[in-house]
Amino acid sequence: MILPLAQTRVFLVRSMAGLSRMFATLRRWGQKAKCSKAVPSITVSPKTTQPSDSPIPSPPARLPAPHDNKAFCLLPPPDASAAEIRLYKKINRQVRVELGYGKAFGALHREFNGQSSYEPTIRPYDLNQPSDLPPITELILSSEAHLFADAIGTLIHLIGLQRSYRVLKAAKIEEVPGIRYAIRRVSTPPSVGPETSTTSDLPEYTPHPVEGEACVGMAG
Repeated sequence: MILPLAQTRVFLVRSMAGLSRMFATLRRWGQKAKCSKAVPSITVSPKTTQPSDSPIPSPPARLPAPHDNKAFCLLPPPDASAAEIRLYKKINRQVRVELGYGKAFGALHREFNGQSSYEPTIRPYDLNQPSDLPPITELILSSEAHLFADAIGTLIHLIGLQRSYRVLKAAKIEEVPGIRYAIRRVSTPPSVGPETSTTSDLPEYTPHPVEGEACVGMAG
């Protein structure tokens, strides 16, 4: 069956309009689906500076008792109770703040030896004194502080924590003698600068020219 030309045109126009509306509907549905797609949220923690799969660095190892060999600090053992930890802190304060190394050592040394009175702590000290200079001031080596820290830590562990704390707390600064150094000045010869040679001490040089060459020589 052949349709008239006018009806064919109307049919084609309606078909094209229907297709246009269908494509427009599809495009709107596609945009809605894209907009409604869930976007995964990314949470960034400002405190996290390393990837999750990297190993976590272990804390620094605890220094062993009795002290860290730099500044006296009596450290409690890992299984110490809360009361023992407070006692360690009190002893550290008495040694470092209240008395100092010298007087703390004197008080503990008296208790350890069972003496009735304090004895002065005397340390020998050799000082090289140039004979051509006025008396120079001695400087105490840092190893002396480390030595007294070792001795104090040893005495505390030998005497006991509670007893050591009672001794340190009862010690009066004006009664406990400090450290006294017995200085022995060792005379050394005066420093002499290096000897300088003069040209008069050098042997006389007589050049021996070579034929066809310039005469270049050095003394000696």
